[in-house]
Amino acid sequence: MVINVMPRNSLDYEEAVKKFWKAECAVNRDDSPAFFNSGGPKETKDEGFNKDNDYFYLSWSVLPKCHIDGAPILRECDVPSGKGLLIPIVSVIVSDKERPGASNSKLNELVVIDQEYVQKGPGPFVELDGDPHDLTGFEVTTGVFPVTYPDNGPPIWNSPNNPNAPISNGESNAIAGGHYLITSPPSAGSHTVHFGGAVLIPGNVDCIENHYEENVEYTLNVH
Repeated sequence: MVINVMPRNSLDYEEAVKKFWKAECAVNRDDSPAFFNSGGPKETKDEGFNKDNDYFYLSWSVLPKCHIDGAPILRECDVPSGKGLLIPIVSVIVSDKERPGASNSKLNELVVIDQEYVQKGPGPFVELDGDPHDLTGFEVTTGVFPVTYPDNGPPIWNSPNNPNAPISNGESNAIAGGHYLITSPPSAGSHTVHFGGAVLIPGNVDCIENHYEENVEYTLNVH
């Protein structure tokens, strides 16, 4: 069983990350894999969400909440043969819908602050089929790019967890950051991907979210 990570210099990670976030922002909360995704083989939201994406995007959990020192959120889904994975690890996006009137430099500042505290917190980590993968060099901070929040329901960030909600529909400027792995298509069979980490930022620091923890484990059945 093999999951091979693509080197950073082998493709344009930044453009892939932008496409990932455009897809995440465009879906309404109830259809998002990050929101009450039971992860059962017949109930997962991941398969429908990933039908037309360049890669099979894995997702964190907004609700239910998870803790880095507790049991992971478990999900199981089918991945079509020939499709690589994009794995976001303690990632972040900040848009001017969340911070109305914020300049591009302010959006970038908030992303940088978030990721500085990721490095201070537990993690970040990822395990591919049980083997830890070094995340050094897989940090990505994008330039400014447009995202569009959905007309057919609230976006994922309109949740009880998010102090920056509600977010209105329509186009917004955004900047994203975090650690991301992109893989070649995994070999046929069953694979596990476990990832997580934490952001713990003092209350007196201006940030997009003071306390965030991530701990998700996927079982991926490649056919």
